[in-house]
Amino acid sequence: MARCGIGATPGSAGPTGTVQGQRSVPEWMAGRRDRKRRPGRRERPKEHDPPTMDPMRGLAVPLLTRAARPRCFSRLRKRRGSGAALRKRETPQGGRESGRGAVAEKTKRKKKTIREIQEMKSRGEKVAMITAYDATFTKILDQAGVDIVLVGDSLGMVIQGYPDTTHVTLDEMVYHARIVRRGITNSHLCVDLPFMSYQVSDEQTMESAGRLLKEGGAESVKLEGGSWVAGRVYKLVQAGIPVMGHIGLTPQSIHQLGGFRIQGRDEKGAQALRDSARELEEAGAFALVLEGIPAALAKQISQSVQIPTIGIGAGKGCDGQVLVIYDLLGMDNQFNPKFAKKYARLADTIEGAVQSYIREVRGGDFPGPEHSYS
Repeated sequence: MARCGIGATPGSAGPTGTVQGQRSVPEWMAGRRDRKRRPGRRERPKEHDPPTMDPMRGLAVPLLTRAARPRCFSRLRKRRGSGAALRKRETPQGGRESGRGAVAEKTKRKKKTIREIQEMKSRGEKVAMITAYDATFTKILDQAGVDIVLVGDSLGMVIQGYPDTTHVTLDEMVYHARIVRRGITNSHLCVDLPFMSYQVSDEQTMESAGRLLKEGGAESVKLEGGSWVAGRVYKLVQAGIPVMGHIGLTPQSIHQLGGFRIQGRDEKGAQALRDSARELEEAGAFALVLEGIPAALAKQISQSVQIPTIGIGAGKGCDGQVLVIYDLLGMDNQFNPKFAKKYARLADTIEGAVQSYIREVRGGDFPGPEHSYS
């Protein structure tokens, strides 16, 4: 298409039929237009739209219609695909992904926040919480859809081999919180405040909880105790730190309780637990763990508070349940509490796998050619 030169008079025709003062179609474009068409290729129109004037330059600007575009444009478009196709591409899971490879919308879960967890109770949905201590297990739990991953001070017994949880330090909780954090995408991360990290003062409580959030990546903290910790829960919440309460059988008080004993079986103990649940809710706790109490009492407390209750050894009347991943998978044949259902028996599976490995190593069968490099 022609383009007027600066200062040219539009409309005056030259001897060749082109407008005087304008250049004819560039040779490379004309050559492509006059080139013999390949069989089956759609013919482009011979005529082009008249030039339009660029008000900024006073130049005639060609309207490069789709039919008049060079072939390189259409080839590039075919290679890259259309914009709509790039924006919405079907995924193997049936969802749609963006041109940048984003996760399919239909398979992407929402991040679990304390608000989402509280809304689950109003919808009548049970909360599934599992205790884990490392990134590998946590990644599996997160992909499976667990709502809350708890980094519990039970790691003192499960990981470290102590008889109770009182030996765990704050530094160890920060360490495990940090590595669990790396395995989480959608689940909510809650971390225990260990023994003697909040019992001394309000200031100590604030500093300990702050470390778990800043250094460990926690999204909330859990502490044990009833009415006596309500004031500290209130201050943490006012400082912007979400808190999960924990009443009933509180393992950090194991020596005071005289062992792992069911709590609230008498009326005095039951009333103390009811009062503690109400005060922790008023202090701002977003959820409450009920451990080792009669099922009827746990159901009663769950119905009396607006926040979700998460039970362990407290019956199915709670708003959710929690188990340690090692107990759930049956990793310890010597640990068989009544409350822990074993959904697998991996202790036997692991032992069998290790024995097979030992036999193959000693027999010279491992490694085989498929496990060796050339």
